[in-house]
Amino acid sequence: MTSTRKKAIAIGEPSGVAGAHGPLDRQRRDGFPGETPPPGAKDSLALLEAYARELAALALVPPRLTFSDRVSVDLGGREVRLLFLGRGHTAGDAVAFLPRERILCSGDFFNGYIGYLGDAYVDEWADSLDRLARLDFETVIPGHGAPFTGKARIAPVQACLRDLWRQVVDLRRAGVPATEAAPRVDLRAHAAHFPPLAERGFNPTAVRRIYEVLEEREAQR
Repeated sequence: MTSTRKKAIAIGEPSGVAGAHGPLDRQRRDGFPGETPPPGAKDSLALLEAYARELAALALVPPRLTFSDRVSVDLGGREVRLLFLGRGHTAGDAVAFLPRERILCSGDFFNGYIGYLGDAYVDEWADSLDRLARLDFETVIPGHGAPFTGKARIAPVQACLRDLWRQVVDLRRAGVPATEAAPRVDLRAHAAHFPPLAERGFNPTAVRRIYEVLEEREAQR
């Protein structure tokens, strides 16, 4: 087992996880005065309650092995390389690469589409995907969705992320609040690759995240 420049890329402790759904769950269980629960509400509540029970029993275990950019693990003669390629979906994304089998387990760092951006570093993500593209893999096992082959999906994702970043930066520079910026984002040029983008507007959570990242960088100057 070998590693380089050991530093912590580890699981961060969630804040307030155990009580995150408490008041909302009680509202879903007891209902609002005069309100009729929508179809499927009981099933949804049962799932949430089961999830809350699992969270209550969750024990966080600190990592025994940390790394800053890569670590190679020997699993009975099979080499697995754990790689940090830069910030993207979160600040600490890591992928698992099996060089002999040419398999990439990419997690949410690369699903082949534009996913959740609420914790993302959108501009850095596009650049981090350049480093992903240099790996010699054929099969991708993503964090969501079915496995796929090849690297053809990388460039469309990068192009969309860069366009999103550019538009939101311009809107913020023009003094547009994040809540008003979201419906003005226009990513229809990418709809051929990502059909959900066929209409103008983008997820407000993602736009607010870009504003947050910009504010953090300005405060660090």
